[in-house]
Amino acid sequence: MPGWSRAHVVAHVARNADALLNAVPAVVQRWIDAVASGRHPAPPALRLLQVGGARRAPEGARRAEPVLGGTLQQVLGRQRAC
Repeated sequence: MPGWSRAHVVAHVARNADALLNAVPAVVQRWIDAVASGRHPAPPALRLLQVGGARRAPEGARRAEPVLGGTLQQVLGRQRAC
């Protein structure tokens, strides 16, 4: 959402117990890094993380599930959130 900071999004996900999220690979990588370093908590209810809009790096894909929880799914084609 326009104007939302990373901290705002992380707090929103934690507060609302979002189970399905979609994002582009660069955002997912920053989120992985923030959780792995302890700067942000892992999303508590995440079950599925859809990644699309660009090719994801293999290292990021390997780290996503153990760090963030949930299942990582590559989405091909246009990435749109409803």
